[in-house]
Amino acid sequence: MCPNGQPHGVVGEGSAAKIRSVHSHERAARQAVEDPRRIVRGPAERPEDDYLSALQRQIGNQAVTLMVQRQRRERPAPTDAPGAKKPPKKEAPKKPISDFTARIVGYQVAGGKTVITIASGDHEVHVGMPGSLLRKDGSEGEDFEIDAVRGGQCSARVSATPDQVNENPYVIVKATKYVPPSPGASEHA
Repeated sequence: MCPNGQPHGVVGEGSAAKIRSVHSHERAARQAVEDPRRIVRGPAERPEDDYLSALQRQIGNQAVTLMVQRQRRERPAPTDAPGAKKPPKKEAPKKPISDFTARIVGYQVAGGKTVITIASGDHEVHVGMPGSLLRKDGSEGEDFEIDAVRGGQCSARVSATPDQVNENPYVIVKATKYVPPSPGASEHA
């Protein structure tokens, strides 16, 4: 039962008039807010308030809220055209190349020579660099030339036996004696 004594869903004569009255008041209030000629009373707190209010009436609260909540950028957006050339970056100065010692991490016999694998780490190593096995007393032994470079390792062929490589597990790579091939030179000479 409703408070007016009638069962739910039954509309009496007085209640219909009240409903029509409420609807007409809501309609009038909605039209007053949506009317673009409506005058806003009172001073604006900030100059953009009037602009934002007008914008809200035109495109709605949600769109204005998204626009206002965007964060401002610290710097302006780039104006470079797509494909525009950027100035070249300065190259980092190259470290002077120096001779270095390294450990032999593996070896195998192939074609009458011993192929050694050298842990070169982050040293700059190139194919063709000369080197030598280091004896326990620090003197140089068998000479070799770098055949291949892969990541932090390189390989070379030496005429030493596997026993000699086992006894002398260090090499010296003579980077200062390396002469890079000239760009026009043929490798098939």
